[in-house]
Amino acid sequence: MSDVFISYSRKDIGFAHLLYESLEQDNIDTWIDWERIPVGDDWWLNIRAAIDNTNVFIFLISRHSINSTVCKDEVDHALKNNKRIIPVVLDDLDSTVVGDFVPDLSKINWMILQKGKYFTVEETNEDGSIRPEDQQVAIAQLPQFDNALKKLNEAIHTDWEWLEYHKNLLIKAQEWQRIGFHPDFLIRGRELREFERVLTLFTNIDPRPTALMVSYIQASHEESERLLKSRSRWYEIRNENTRYAPDYELECARCDGTYTFTPSEHKPIPGKCPSCGFSTN
Repeated sequence: MSDVFISYSRKDIGFAHLLYESLEQDNIDTWIDWERIPVGDDWWLNIRAAIDNTNVFIFLISRHSINSTVCKDEVDHALKNNKRIIPVVLDDLDSTVVGDFVPDLSKINWMILQKGKYFTVEETNEDGSIRPEDQQVAIAQLPQFDNALKKLNEAIHTDWEWLEYHKNLLIKAQEWQRIGFHPDFLIRGRELREFERVLTLFTNIDPRPTALMVSYIQASHEESERLLKSRSRWYEIRNENTRYAPDYELECARCDGTYTFTPSEHKPIPGKCPSCGFSTN
């Protein structure tokens, strides 16, 4: 898993290196495919997995990338899975041109790091490469580049807790889908309650959950309720505190609420959870 995925045209590899190194210096774990050469189905599966396993998708918009089928496939996959997308504009391009490439990109706030103002590109022959793009070195223009990088960092980390949950829930839901929606791959207990809490907390925050993610939580909730109703008691015994006059910590199977039961008091265990009222009767 990583923090950021960078989608770019290989003809912009000089700036891709500059951005990658700058993000890594800010302790942002970044995934990028340096070769950009499609090789078989496994290559595309790895790209899709990398996008799914990241919090933020950065697309470098240039005259080269808006003509790249690979970039379009990557952007489409990120949009399909409701990833946070940050378009970074490198060239002076009309919004209609970008809209023709992927219409939904025009609805997302762009960040401008235009060549000539925020960075320059120089040619080098040090590596002896025959590919022109491999002879490019992007050089940051200061302080413009650093100021833009701070704004990019803020955009990346906004609602970071939600982005982490969104990524993890997406991966779990996709795995559930891959194995044919088997109930063994659903979540329950504390994990389910935590995801439900976060979904309620971030109801109106982008990126929104996908339909698959919502179905996964609903199915998990229904399966959890089914299993709870099949229980013989509402609690689990968690620990015994003393040897001669034991107190038992009873933990509710639904809400995790606890109740201290002391046998020496000769009182029966409650028939339902004192915290949430859950009962198997």
